[in-house]
Amino acid sequence: MKTCFNYRQVMAALAGLFATVTASAYDFQEGGVYYNIVYDNVTVTHGDVKYTGNVMIPATVYHDGKTYGVNRIDNSAFLDCNELTSMTINAVIEKIGDRAFAGCKQLATVNLPVGLKEIWTYAFSSCESLKRIAIPGSVQKIESYVFQDCMALESVTFGDADTDGDMRIGDYIFGGTKGCPSLQSVVYGKAVSAIGLNNFFQIGSLESIVSYSNEPPAVDERTFKDYLRFAYNDSIYEHTTLYVPAKAMVAYQTHPVWKKFFHIKALDDISISISYADNGLVKLKAEKGRSYELVIEPAEGWNIHSVTYDGEDVTSLLSADYVFKTPAVTKSSLLNVAFEQTSAGVSSLKDGNRVKVTVMDGQLQVDGVESGELIEVYTVDGKHSASFIAAGNTARYSLKSNQFYVVRVAGKVVKIAL
Repeated sequence: MKTCFNYRQVMAALAGLFATVTASAYDFQEGGVYYNIVYDNVTVTHGDVKYTGNVMIPATVYHDGKTYGVNRIDNSAFLDCNELTSMTINAVIEKIGDRAFAGCKQLATVNLPVGLKEIWTYAFSSCESLKRIAIPGSVQKIESYVFQDCMALESVTFGDADTDGDMRIGDYIFGGTKGCPSLQSVVYGKAVSAIGLNNFFQIGSLESIVSYSNEPPAVDERTFKDYLRFAYNDSIYEHTTLYVPAKAMVAYQTHPVWKKFFHIKALDDISISISYADNGLVKLKAEKGRSYELVIEPAEGWNIHSVTYDGEDVTSLLSADYVFKTPAVTKSSLLNVAFEQTSAGVSSLKDGNRVKVTVMDGQLQVDGVESGELIEVYTVDGKHSASFIAAGNTARYSLKSNQFYVVRVAGKVVKIAL
């Protein structure tokens, strides 16, 4: 009997089968995260529904009577998850795959764990809301185009001032058709041993590069070449200040490539000013390029209401035990903490209450208010200072600086320093 072979029908059936398999290419789902089982570990992958909001990856996950360690984020695991806003990684992840977070346009914060070893190509490309990121010194390989077209990216830290290692950074890290026009500072820790080609392709105005290694990392003639208006140029060499250890000044000044920087300076001390509504201002002596952990402990009867760092609301970046880790410090900075009096219905800053009081650009700012809502301001000794009516969801008011105030709004009592 002759068998009729219909090529188009077979290919259509295979295509449908492939689509079904790839759409559900995971072994199980737990806590809103999709996993694949690989021997005694699991990897984080994509699933039927795209990730949104804040996603937390645990160190271990329990499934079908067995506990698995989480050790990898698969290729495209979070690709184009446009409503993903933050990522908390508690697992000892060893690898972040190709395009793992590519196209996550609202992703603003990611903490990368110590123990991470590899970051593959395009891992964070087109993350348009990502402003800063710190890569731990344990990383050994960073592939090309990792931060391609991250339009809001301001600072990146590769390793730190103390951790030795062998971190090799690939080509075109900040490249792309749009580049990283907001990039202001890059810190290379002691672990960095080599930096690839055209790392600063399509960069706007980079202010500083910090290198902590006493031996200049291996670079190419094109590592620091910028590319704007269809031509390579020396704007990085001419306008960016290079900070290096004082005892390594000669090594950088005589290196065939590093010596091309017009401005090479020794690392010096700077400070982080901590402003909070209690007994004044605390200054932490800091070293350029380092990151610091600041523990915030409210007094009895008060909770943390908001935290801003250099004018940016970083409240959501606090750890569970209220520790804020600064990005790599490249200039003197200001941390401002506001405290909220505890009362019925108010338990912690994690509750997501609609009204938030912060200091922005030297002014009192109240977000989440309703138009027409009354905002009252008092000095800490109870004297009335100001009253104003909100004209929209965000209200701003100028007050005398270097003072402590108590703000009453929407049933909240918030103590803040201006």
